[in-house]
Amino acid sequence: MLIANLSNLCWTNSEARRNQSVFEHLLDTDRFEEGFFVQPPMVRNARAFQFSRPTDLEVVSRPRGPSRPVTVLQPVLTLPAGYPEVATRRAMVESAQKLVKEYFQNRPYLLWINSITHFQAQLAEQLMPEAAFRVFDSCGLMMMYERSGGEHIKQARAIVKRSDLVLCDSEQAMTQISHPVKHLLSDTAENKVRPPLDAPLDLPPLFPKPEGAVYIGFLGMLTEERTDSDLLHAIFLRFPDYQFIFVGSTNRASLLARMKSYPNFHHIHKIPEEHEGSIIQQFDVAIVPELENHYTRGTDGTRIFDYLACGTPVLSTTARDRNQFGDAIHVAHSVWEFSYQLERLVKTPKTDGGAATSLAGRDATGSPEPWKAGLGPLMEVLLKTAAK
Repeated sequence: MLIANLSNLCWTNSEARRNQSVFEHLLDTDRFEEGFFVQPPMVRNARAFQFSRPTDLEVVSRPRGPSRPVTVLQPVLTLPAGYPEVATRRAMVESAQKLVKEYFQNRPYLLWINSITHFQAQLAEQLMPEAAFRVFDSCGLMMMYERSGGEHIKQARAIVKRSDLVLCDSEQAMTQISHPVKHLLSDTAENKVRPPLDAPLDLPPLFPKPEGAVYIGFLGMLTEERTDSDLLHAIFLRFPDYQFIFVGSTNRASLLARMKSYPNFHHIHKIPEEHEGSIIQQFDVAIVPELENHYTRGTDGTRIFDYLACGTPVLSTTARDRNQFGDAIHVAHSVWEFSYQLERLVKTPKTDGGAATSLAGRDATGSPEPWKAGLGPLMEVLLKTAAK
């Protein structure tokens, strides 16, 4: 049997994230003969009269690593401006047909759905009927759609319903997502830290970091449900000489626009994964500005491992992080306390690691990734469910 992964991230040849790591690990078992890793589609705009070849599949690479062969594929969609629904669906139908006939060669395949963004969800809908087994592994985005509603959630619910197995990345997802066959596979493998490179990232005017500058950084996603925007507004104003650097994306363009109205806020949409360590190491303090609510209680603080492994002090707003990381991080429960601790940490010289480096180093470089412990039971669930 083949395994086909509809990925939420592009393939990386450096330290892999959880989803790619699980994909590679499964290929190292004797259950699958070949793997196909389908990256998020790339869209090219075209005028209507150019719309003669709406889709193509490009072979990005055939990386070496797992014991079974892997082909990384990139769907390329040529769509009119505005992406009319009929054009999008036609492109996804053609992509699915080409995958099954030219690449899978009509062999049975396990479909692993890591993404239900618009294009990947439509591709999943086309591939699901022919799949021998269907695994849904996009619970984070599913729960985000549940909160926002609209057409996306209808499509996501239909995909979950047609799946044979749902993988949940947190206890919260296990509770909130309804499906007869669920399995918990922690997202903690996201903490595989890329060590800082000798040559820092050249990203003017922020990097290389000017002498004497103070950088307060945070990575991830800005959302109305999770991000404490009132706290951020307060510290932006309280520390006009500090530069606040956010690396990541948002599900609310208006939220990011409000942040950008402050002259000391800087947004970097994306950096190569191999440079993340170099960026984090140049932060004077890394912050976790989260609200304390039911949206954040199911998260596992994976980014904190990255911060700690780079020897960067961490200041968080949630007691949950103190329970998990102990004295390796600092926790503040009010705007006043956060401001006080932030200023104190900036004025305290960085050490060579201390408890933070010790804690993160054990997880990032020594012990097996926690999700691997869940793969044995997962394979049992897969086999039992497939046998029914």
